[in-house]
Amino acid sequence: MKKTVDGHHALVVNQSYVDPFEPEGAKQWSARLLSRDGVLVSVVQSDVSAEGAGRNLRSALPLTVEELSRIATSKDWEPVMAAVPQAPSPPEPPSTGRMTEREILRNLDKLIPGNLRIANQEGSRTGYADVTVDDGRGESLLTVSVQQWKPGRQELVPLFRNGKNLPGGGRIVTRTAPLQGHPDIVQWDVDVLYDDGRRVLISELNSSSFGTPVTREAPVLSMEQIKSMALARVWRGD
Repeated sequence: MKKTVDGHHALVVNQSYVDPFEPEGAKQWSARLLSRDGVLVSVVQSDVSAEGAGRNLRSALPLTVEELSRIATSKDWEPVMAAVPQAPSPPEPPSTGRMTEREILRNLDKLIPGNLRIANQEGSRTGYADVTVDDGRGESLLTVSVQQWKPGRQELVPLFRNGKNLPGGGRIVTRTAPLQGHPDIVQWDVDVLYDDGRRVLISELNSSSFGTPVTREAPVLSMEQIKSMALARVWRGD
């Protein structure tokens, strides 16, 4: 049974058994009051003792359902409930996917030069997509991430410390380095962070995937080309 108390508290009364698979066994009745602030008052009675190991001790429980409910809803609990500290709010995720993988792939089709062959289009989850591009002399993996961060997140500050300011607000940084654990594979990054927390990160390898042998000396697209792609307005959602 469930009902509302004082217009905002929920009272749930339950008449069941200690072991639900033994309906003829020990009984357990409860009355639980949940406040709108998430504070729970729970009154439970059973006809077994703690050391009884489920042994039925009496033929009837001492309190009726109405009496259990009166205890649970007593005004005497109010100062106790008010003193219970509020549970902390769940942590805010650092970022969320700004676009679906399909939207990212659709935009990439518009931005990748027409003389390149596009293969192995994949989207693992919202905000991320991978494609393989080939100019006939070897494939390159192109990874795009479009994210939405809360403006001013401190964990992003070190990433853009060496970047340049954008005319309309925001920062852009480029990076070139061997892929960690794979010195033959080079990774080129263009990372853009706008003032409203939108982040566009495009990475390119001189390999068809992370950890596989190199397919060419340098990635297919130049740094200037992926920089132009990262700054395209299609990622802004305008």
